[in-house]
Amino acid sequence: MPSRKKRKRDRRRAEATAQGPILRGGWGRGSEIRPRDLLLIRQAIREGWETPPEVGAAIIDQVVTSALESKDARLTIAACRVLIDAMKDSQGGFDHLRRRRHA
Repeated sequence: MPSRKKRKRDRRRAEATAQGPILRGGWGRGSEIRPRDLLLIRQAIREGWETPPEVGAAIIDQVVTSALESKDARLTIAACRVLIDAMKDSQGGFDHLRRRRHA
């Protein structure tokens, strides 16, 4: 039988998860974009991750919307950085990084 301390700790964890907030994952309606999401998008752009064109266009549309409508300065700046990287990538700006990784 586990110690009293461990049982108490396990009981607290179980209560915390039962009363904790309901998390919504995913990307789409009802979910908010956070700066860490935008960092992941920037990484995908820089590394050239394969994305269907319609999905990429929808993500960029949502980034533009969040940049224009956000009241949070950090989110606006992060969204602008994503858009700058997307424009740079469309002009072939990250090709040298990708060639160096695959060589």
